[in-house]
Amino acid sequence: LVPGAGDRLGLADTFGHFHLSAISSDGCELVPAWSFELQYCEAGGSPLPVNRAVLCFEFLRGPWEVVFSQQLGERIMFCRLPMDEGQKTSQVFQFAFHSAPITCFRTNAARTTLVSASSDGTLKMTETSGGALLDHVRNAMTAVPTALAFLGPVMVACGSSDGVVSLWDVSANRLVPSQRLAVSPMAITSIAGFVPQELLSQWSPARASTDQLDVGLIGTPPQPPWMVTETSAGKAPVMLAAGTAHGVTHVWSPNPKDDFDWALKFSLCEGVVGPAVGLTFSPCGSFLASITGSSPLWVACAAACAKFHPAMLPTVMQHFACN
Repeated sequence: LVPGAGDRLGLADTFGHFHLSAISSDGCELVPAWSFELQYCEAGGSPLPVNRAVLCFEFLRGPWEVVFSQQLGERIMFCRLPMDEGQKTSQVFQFAFHSAPITCFRTNAARTTLVSASSDGTLKMTETSGGALLDHVRNAMTAVPTALAFLGPVMVACGSSDGVVSLWDVSANRLVPSQRLAVSPMAITSIAGFVPQELLSQWSPARASTDQLDVGLIGTPPQPPWMVTETSAGKAPVMLAAGTAHGVTHVWSPNPKDDFDWALKFSLCEGVVGPAVGLTFSPCGSFLASITGSSPLWVACAAACAKFHPAMLPTVMQHFACN
């Protein structure tokens, strides 16, 4: 969704073109608004069309500002989408780069920080306002990173091709390894995190000393920032969801008896064929949506582990109105 324009949805196709669509009043239909191509600008050179498929993109805080990466590309690009329907092109500039193809990236909820991963296992943290590199870790993952998600402002989860999810503390603008979860022998295809609003103000930055920064995922991790996990009665707890290449989705919450452990709440696999992608929690944490190969979209009740038939989507989609 376009920030500040909740009725507008941005899409990117395999030709590197961006499209903006309007969401109908009932939320069940997309109405095409306009499309345009991107042109990459080298210093001192002429603009060249961007023709490669877009891998992923995120909107930033500025008006219609977008960062995106392309299939097998090593750069994250920046552009400002035209706000005038008569303008059909937008110039593109380099925002950040890796030394290997980028596999995924995500911004935090405030859109101030971007974490990216590349096929050589490198993680980078970049400031979105000016593109400054805040931190990077080489060989951060034992396999190819495949998915990223923020858990509030202080944690990042990274999934990999060997079915492992690694948790990183980013509270001090550093990538500090915290925990590792062995999920599945299959690749992780999507990750989503949920943190109740009432807990965000209670979380304090993890206290990691300098010698802890290089211990890796096997050493003693710094103090996790979810020490306060009690929420009001009936409210959803902190949750982490990971989907696999076989379509199985697992959902965890922090184990109240062990600060460095996560307890599996439930797994969703019935009737799912194909990888689970696009995992998203509703703002209230009661629902979890995903796109799978067997059906365009399914929505599960995170509390009761119930799956809704597509015909019931209008009933539950209101819970995603703010996402």
